[in-house]
Amino acid sequence: VTPKQTTYMAGGTSYYFSHAFSRLKDFSHYKLVTALAETEYPSAEAIRDLGIDVKIIPSRKTVYFENIYGDNPDDRNQRVLAKADPFEFHRIPAFPPKEVVDATGCGDTYAAGYLYKRSQGASYYDAGCFAAAMSTLKLEHHGPFSGTEEDIQAIINA
Repeated sequence: VTPKQTTYMAGGTSYYFSHAFSRLKDFSHYKLVTALAETEYPSAEAIRDLGIDVKIIPSRKTVYFENIYGDNPDDRNQRVLAKADPFEFHRIPAFPPKEVVDATGCGDTYAAGYLYKRSQGASYYDAGCFAAAMSTLKLEHHGPFSGTEEDIQAIINA
């Protein structure tokens, strides 16, 4: 919703990511994984029509947001119009570092480890443990993660 018009459309990060990737030369390694209610499957089909590989995780609901902008584009109000299915929680242990040297990039390191293991078929829990141990090793050194899978496994097994 802007002062000039109201538009109803799909949106969200995955929507904008997918459209951006579809305009680039090589997006063959990009895949959209999204949870949608069946009523929103046409939005996923429209993204497939752009050549994007889409995997839908069936959900009873789809999240809807309403963004209302005033004359100043930096002034936005947002509200949630429908909530997603309840999340499933998993307790992932933390592995205390010997010393915190550099926390910069720990979230990115965690995401990399988690996605790496999930892409290999690991469970949520096992991927979370791997990512947590990987982040512990990252915390103990300056710069980006520089350990090995064997180092990560040693933290998990300790």
